[in-house]
Amino acid sequence: MPTDLDSEARFKDGDGDGDAVVDMGAYEADTRYLLSVSRTGTGSGKVASTPAGINCGTNCSAALKHDSTITLTATADGGSQFTG
Repeated sequence: MPTDLDSEARFKDGDGDGDAVVDMGAYEADTRYLLSVSRTGTGSGKVASTPAGINCGTNCSAALKHDSTITLTATADGGSQFTG
């Protein structure tokens, strides 16, 4: 991307020596946070995330992107109920 989030040039040669540096602020980095899901009770089933990452039956935590919308979907196995 040739410009940053503030529409400034991404590559800058501040001293004119022909060597450009990349301007990337901390808030532009690929920041991720750990989201963990826990299952309780005696029933069985799984919880999955969109975007992918959590598939709790096997993987109950994932590092997901900051500022993204995460949807969790619980699916109870036969004979079990999801209650909250």
